Amino acid sequence: MTDETPDTQDRPTSTQPPEVAKVLPFEARALLVRAASTPIPDCDPYARIRAIEEATARVQRALPEFFK
Repeated sequence: MTDETPDTQDRPTSTQPPEVAKVLPFEARALLVRAASTPIPDCDPYARIRAIEEATARVQRALPEFFK
């Protein structure tokens, strides 16, 4: 093991959105990104999880060829 610090040059900063894989068509990626950015209110801590699951199911129904 070395004491070197990991290279952080490729990591996104707080001002950059994370890179999204381009395997799915744009509309499907956008739907999943919107679901992932769902706020988590105090009254519903599972809101984001539910939004991601619903978006994933919708994309799977629309584009089954991308899922095994």
